[in-house]
Amino acid sequence: MTTHRASDADDETDEPTVTKLDYGDLTIDLLAYEVLLDDAAVELSRREFQLLVCLASSPRRTFSPIELLERVWDATGDGDSLDTVREHVYRLRKKLEVDPAQPQRIVTVRGFGYRFEP
Repeated sequence: MTTHRASDADDETDEPTVTKLDYGDLTIDLLAYEVLLDDAAVELSRREFQLLVCLASSPRRTFSPIELLERVWDATGDGDSLDTVREHVYRLRKKLEVDPAQPQRIVTVRGFGYRFEP
């Protein structure tokens, strides 16, 4: 993963120090709110983008659906909320995976949650 850091002059602002997450054919620009896959823009909703950033910022770390609700939606988990996480993961897979039925990037860790594989 390659990350580009903002200059030291930005340290006093609320700007993130990491501005891009680069995983080969997938680039996530945190400042432009842009995702590129094979150099083509991928249109994501705000929540899809936030979910992808959450997962991709900690590659290979497994997040429970409840953790994702807390981090992305600022909510606690009930049945409907957990369905929201599943639906957004499904949508991300449709947009980012070669074969969404056999995901290679956003994988399910059965019984635990989801993780991003770079």
